[in-house]
Amino acid sequence: MSIDQIAGKLSRLGLLGVDGDGVSPAAVGPFVHFSDGSSGFYADLKAAWQGLRSLPKCTLEEFWEREWLDAPTYESLAEVWESLDTQQIEAADKPPRASDYVSIGRLRRVGPKEFLIQTENGEYGIVDEKQASKWRLTPLD
Repeated sequence: MSIDQIAGKLSRLGLLGVDGDGVSPAAVGPFVHFSDGSSGFYADLKAAWQGLRSLPKCTLEEFWEREWLDAPTYESLAEVWESLDTQQIEAADKPPRASDYVSIGRLRRVGPKEFLIQTENGEYGIVDEKQASKWRLTPLD
């Protein structure tokens, strides 16, 4: 299962589009972000594929109602963050020629090789283990 399979199924259903003409899926770590250019939602990639693959037909309205999806959906990565019950980890980096580490944010594991990061300025994103391994990680209580 991949984002290409999801895009293919959306195309077969006549839902795939760009610039507001349909649904555009994008892989975001273990999630897929479905968007129409103005709004969208995040869902678990595997759950989205399970819901889509058995649909014989689906209108745009039915798609956005999300009844085909038997999994939680999130309007933002901030909502994903709030839904997680995984341990928070402080991430700090040591700038070049500096003696002290500087906090860059907190991490929570969201997949086998991915973390969701909440930066110090309140932004969210997905980072992989390779990137996270470059930081000093300290579990928070």
